[in-house]
Amino acid sequence: NYVAHISFSGVPYGKAMAEAAFTVEKDYQDKGLGSLLMNRIIVAAQNRSISQLHMICLRDNDRMQHLAGKFGARLKIKSGEVTGRIDPTYPTPVSVFEEALDEAHGFMTAVLDWRI
Repeated sequence: NYVAHISFSGVPYGKAMAEAAFTVEKDYQDKGLGSLLMNRIIVAAQNRSISQLHMICLRDNDRMQHLAGKFGARLKIKSGEVTGRIDPTYPTPVSVFEEALDEAHGFMTAVLDWRI
């Protein structure tokens, strides 16, 4: 199982911030799911005009730090934790289409899994 969550405040672009958090269970790690989830969170933030996406992980969580860096996060180490920040770009027709396609794929996968 994997879970992703994005929450944001409904303020105008340039002031809207969100925190991204997700986990991938041990049996599902090293299969690209972290990258998939991070990309989906960034695209969702982009399409909602989120100007800053923040994340926090423990200092010894090398996987998350590597993943955040892979997506351009600026990382800062503070005592026992690492904070990261990504500044998504403005929404584009491509980013809106990408999110719609991902949502449709997720919906169809859920429907087909439910019926089997």
